[in-house]
Amino acid sequence: MRLIEAVKVNNLKKIKLLGIDVYKRSINNSYKEYYLFGIKLFKKSLIKVFYNKYKHLFDPYDSIYVLNSNIGECYLIFKYFANNWIGDNTLFVATKKYHIDIIKTFLPDCNFILNSNINLDRFPGKFEINGKRFQVLFNHDYYVSLEKDIREKDNVHYFARMSEYLGEFNYQKSNSALITSEIEKSLEDKVRNISLNLNNFIFISPEANSCLDIDDEVMQKLETKLKEKGYDTFWNIMNEHPGLGNVKTCFLTLQESFLLCSKAKYFISLRSGLAEFLVDSKTPSYIIYSEFKNRSEDEYMPADRVLRGFTLKGLPQCNSNIKELVAIGKNDYESIIDEIVRDICQKSICQ
Repeated sequence: MRLIEAVKVNNLKKIKLLGIDVYKRSINNSYKEYYLFGIKLFKKSLIKVFYNKYKHLFDPYDSIYVLNSNIGECYLIFKYFANNWIGDNTLFVATKKYHIDIIKTFLPDCNFILNSNINLDRFPGKFEINGKRFQVLFNHDYYVSLEKDIREKDNVHYFARMSEYLGEFNYQKSNSALITSEIEKSLEDKVRNISLNLNNFIFISPEANSCLDIDDEVMQKLETKLKEKGYDTFWNIMNEHPGLGNVKTCFLTLQESFLLCSKAKYFISLRSGLAEFLVDSKTPSYIIYSEFKNRSEDEYMPADRVLRGFTLKGLPQCNSNIKELVAIGKNDYESIIDEIVRDICQKSICQ
């Protein structure tokens, strides 16, 4: 037994002396609680700490929406819901740089700031302090509850859940993507540098945070087959793919990605938040669903459940020219790639 031992697990931190808890600090319901020899000394409100630290940002506003979302949810917020909230007294707080890209694409005139140090993941979804109303879009509990219900129930769709949580919306008043001439010029320079054939190319996005990855060898097979059919390809990739070989790619902002995808003959993607955003370009799309990765046994989400709970066809105004495919395991990817290439060839013949 160690004389002094420090233990930290999730929201709990302890210091033990000869196996006995001497000091403990825990986080419960946005409070930090401090104990000494099992006796609670005091608790501190994390909401007050947060507000006092950043109140200089919030002073002119009454309603503050803090974006704690990935690309897909942020896209849906600003396409369908944010119109109901904008006003002189409303502020959107972006916590990731791509939040700004999405805001500028759909609601460039709203009040917004970027602060990547703000993390309200464990805060309540809604709270008030000093007369100001805060909403976290979305917190940890929201995502955990959503995935649990999708695993265990048959009638749960993530956009319907979002609508229940955020309130009614009118999809006929949804926002369209705004692409400026500066974005067009920057994209033009980038694709010229990689010699992409804009008249006959396919936009491919094989990466996702949640869905199981596609093997490099399978992606290389897709590249080869499409080249054989006369298509150029653009690979939207951020990670290293040593087995993929030398493909045409470059860094694009979200707005540049949207514009480039709109020019493609077809869009092929693993299901991701980026795919959600890019199908709005109305390009004929093939979306591949696979099981969620990095989940515990209790959190396992099979591919068919991912499709049921996150199908893009459940979105209002969804691109009707979407084909969704399910990869039950890694071996399914090859057959799916063959199916996509066959389908593209048949459409090309018909055209």
